[in-house]
Amino acid sequence: MGPHCCHGWSDRDEIGEQYGRRHNEGQQHYGRRNAGNHPELLSEAVDTFTPPQELDALRTLEEHLSQGWAHPVDVLVDATIEETSRWVPRSLGRLEPDEESRTRLRATTDEPDWYARQLAAIPAPFRVIGSRELRRATAALGQRLAQAGGGDQVPI
Repeated sequence: MGPHCCHGWSDRDEIGEQYGRRHNEGQQHYGRRNAGNHPELLSEAVDTFTPPQELDALRTLEEHLSQGWAHPVDVLVDATIEETSRWVPRSLGRLEPDEESRTRLRATTDEPDWYARQLAAIPAPFRVIGSRELRRATAALGQRLAQAGGGDQVPI
């Protein structure tokens, strides 16, 4: 391996130009890895952060996992937020209290079929308000389950 091999990182500006971009001295992905070779980067890498005491990092991370996908999720569960929180993991969505002791589940998903299967595990009545893709996936799953149970002949 020569000094300009991609594994050597001896001259990252030259390597960056080779791929049509320049790397700045202070970019984060070089900061910690090459701090020993570039002590001027170390000062940026040792900044500290004191989180607020009320921050629940795990809760925040889990709630953010359910956001930012293509299809909105809006589900109304006929159960209190306390009950619903036992059945619905935080990574599936945010729970909000709704009128008449019901709970609103809000999230987003890229996989409406998968999300519909997760909703089917909720042991309380619920209604999918949005999105259209999730309503279709939930209806299709319901039809499949009804057929598997004998169709219309099984009293509910």
